[in-house]
Amino acid sequence: MTEEDHQSGRAKGDASAALLAAALGRVSDNPRVDALIERQIALADLQIEDLKRDDALRRWSLRFANASAVMKVAFEVAIAFIVLAVAVFIAAAIWNAAHDDGLVIEAFQVPPDMAARGLTGQTVASQLLDKLSALQAATDSARPPTSYTNNWGNDIKVEIPNTGISIGEFKRYLAAWLGHETHINGEVFRDATGLTVTARVGGGDGASFHGAETDLDSLLQKAAESIYKRTQPYRYATYLMFDLSGQKATWTGAIPIFHRLAADPSPLERSWADIGLGNIERYNQSNLRASQDYFHRALEANPRLPVAFLDLSGNESNLEYEEQALGDAETMERLIQSPDPGVTGLTIDFYHTENLALIAQYQGDFTQMARISETGKQLPAVVDDVRYFWIAAAEAAAFAHDARRAHANLAYLRPAPAEVQLRADLACAGVLIESSLENDRAVTALEPSCEAQQRKAYASYDNDTILPRDWLPFLALAKARLGDVAGGERLIATTPLDCDLCVRVRGDIAALKHDWNGAARWFATVSARTSHIPFADAEWGRMLLAKGDLDGAIAKFESAHAKGPHFADPLEGWGVALILKSRSDLALAKFEEASKYAPSWGRLHLKWGEALMWSGRREDAKKQFAIASGLDLTSGERAELNRIQ
Repeated sequence: MTEEDHQSGRAKGDASAALLAAALGRVSDNPRVDALIERQIALADLQIEDLKRDDALRRWSLRFANASAVMKVAFEVAIAFIVLAVAVFIAAAIWNAAHDDGLVIEAFQVPPDMAARGLTGQTVASQLLDKLSALQAATDSARPPTSYTNNWGNDIKVEIPNTGISIGEFKRYLAAWLGHETHINGEVFRDATGLTVTARVGGGDGASFHGAETDLDSLLQKAAESIYKRTQPYRYATYLMFDLSGQKATWTGAIPIFHRLAADPSPLERSWADIGLGNIERYNQSNLRASQDYFHRALEANPRLPVAFLDLSGNESNLEYEEQALGDAETMERLIQSPDPGVTGLTIDFYHTENLALIAQYQGDFTQMARISETGKQLPAVVDDVRYFWIAAAEAAAFAHDARRAHANLAYLRPAPAEVQLRADLACAGVLIESSLENDRAVTALEPSCEAQQRKAYASYDNDTILPRDWLPFLALAKARLGDVAGGERLIATTPLDCDLCVRVRGDIAALKHDWNGAARWFATVSARTSHIPFADAEWGRMLLAKGDLDGAIAKFESAHAKGPHFADPLEGWGVALILKSRSDLALAKFEEASKYAPSWGRLHLKWGEALMWSGRREDAKKQFAIASGLDLTSGERAELNRIQ
């Protein structure tokens, strides 16, 4: 290293030292070095400021770039949503158009002077729409709208022409292209004798109706009915059946429509047509057997149709086929609870509740029958009114031996003189109720009136089949219980042997004359063919109790209890048999259980008191006797109570 290099290095070291000294807050002894330091500091400050500005600019640029990217993404997403919305709108419009089965009424052609008075073609179309809507609303049916081959449901509209291109026009063009709309058009024209209204369906041949100009409203009604018949044949037939026009029922007009539908390729259409034909046979043609045949045909076409089982059960109940009626009612209940029952509307709600009450009745569960009837009273009136549930509540009370509640329910219904059907219903319900309460003199007074009123009020029913099965047995039993056993036997002998009630009453009358073997044969016949119904076994047990065969009676009461665990009668009879076997201690449990299902049964509390007395519980016995004394008792039961007390 030269001397110069050495000196240069020392100078650099001195400068570095000076800078370091300045950084440490010291100032060198050399002014030039101090000036250099000042310039270096100023330069550093400028560089720092530049770096800060560059950094701020870079940050702003990044934020702008990010915001721009976000806006770009948002814009692209918005465009995508718009495209998707348009695609969904178009797809929905196409789908709706392809499934459009509605009815479109086009403006009618009308004479110029009518249009000048405000009765334009648009007005005529609107009036026709109102009448079709009224027909639609009046035709209540359990059949779901989607089950019709040609269904426009409540989709009825008047076509209002638009000018130019619009969303409405677009939808209309799609519906015309892809859908199955039914179009109605026509005209009103005048001649020398009045007006003619012509209505066409789908551009085909029109139906014309002529009358005076003042009859325009009735002419439009006829045109509406003609359209309804051509486009909705099943509903129109139902309209005719149930006299929804407020005029005389025209059931026979529905028959050819149903027969035509019964030959339809669709099994569903055939099944509902057979339901219609079956109901016409039942309610209008006086042929219960033919009605059954149609209901069975309906099930052949559609084995899962609940209404067919409901109708079968109703007929079987009239025929007194107890086991079949219960079985079909239970099948209807299972189907109605399925995910797709194939029925809908207020009508089926009404009949479903009625069906539940029938099931409870056949099971001897009269507490449940009463609860269901109370529910039914709250239903809106459809087809039938809710009087059925007041009558059912009265019958449930009578079956549970509660005379006061039975009579209170019947008393609620106060028919006017013109209400001949309700008066007939009450007369016949009275027969069943008074027989259950063993008021036999009332039965002998009511039964002839019941038959006469039924034949008058329901003249188109199959009364020759129904009346001997449903009501005559009660008159025969009442005669026998009042002492005319021979008269009762002659009367019951006129009833058919396939009628379960009729055969049970034969057994009851045989028991009254102590023909134990004959009674046992009749009860055994019904017991064998009603394996899920407790009534025959309960009456058989009562006969064996009267005979003195206590073990045999208990066996029959036990069988009846197994079939109808909520039926009080076999429990009460079982308890009486145990008292007679000197097992009053065991009888107490039977009476207590029976009281859950017949709490107002006077004889039950009388026998319960006896069992308590024989068990040494005299105070408890007095309480039961006090309850019994406040309830209905026969004269013999009242004498027994007085004797015991």
